Amino acid sequence: MSWIIKSNLPLHFCEDAETHRYTNLERISQETLYHGLESVTRHVEVAIKADMPKRYGLITDGWSFNSEHYLAVFGCFEMAGTAQYPLPAMAPLMNSPTNNLSAATHLTFLRQMLMRDYNKRVEDYLFTVGDNCYTNQRLANLLSVPLVGCASHHLNLAVQNFFREVSDDLDKVKSLMVKLKSLYQSSTLRPVLSQDTRWSSTFCMIHRYFRLLEFIKDDDELTDNLPGPATNRRLRKLLEDLSMVKSVSKELQASTVSLLDVRVYFDRLLEPLPPLASHI
Repeated sequence: MSWIIKSNLPLHFCEDAETHRYTNLERISQETLYHGLESVTRHVEVAIKADMPKRYGLITDGWSFNSEHYLAVFGCFEMAGTAQYPLPAMAPLMNSPTNNLSAATHLTFLRQMLMRDYNKRVEDYLFTVGDNCYTNQRLANLLSVPLVGCASHHLNLAVQNFFREVSDDLDKVKSLMVKLKSLYQSSTLRPVLSQDTRWSSTFCMIHRYFRLLEFIKDDDELTDNLPGPATNRRLRKLLEDLSMVKSVSKELQASTVSLLDVRVYFDRLLEPLPPLASHI
């Protein structure tokens, strides 16, 4: 069971003939493995139920895979002076044809799961933590609890908005990287492309561009694609700005960071980068 879970293997791995050629473990069927997983799940639920206080917080995060939408729910409470983040549920959100991805469906899922598995009322949780999307905002309003929005998500939105001011320069670099992708395949010269959802990918793209520049600036085949001196000056300034953002982003990942710490980090970042104030 540990082998399959930790290696992210399919359940039928336990019945594979090739598996048993390289192990002395006792053979088990897929059905036996499935029952074992269910038993472990029940034991974990009992342990979480025993630890969860009457009043608690929840952290939620959703994602889609193969047209199925899943919701992960983490508890958030303190025990013996230490923050605890157990995982009460990670399951498909929609269980009937009438379900959708609305805040009401999220609320129904939480209410049924918490009462069924942990004998907890959804009305007893004190706050919710999640992305700053409409669904989470609406869910917090339905429960009359505060939404602690993801600080990293706030920062990402602010930087993405900031990128609009330099979109032409970024488009030139991205166009160059696309062309380089077909010309250079060595690890030293391999280009990096930005992604729409992650500001850090744009930082990596610009950083790689300046590393590549010394190798490609005299390449006649790339002359028409290379950004000009004025564009390079703006890009170097942008790289410096993003280095400060990256430093703050790393600080936000610390397990000990408080909401007050977040506000202090953001205020310090706004001093040299006031355009970010739209979201932080």
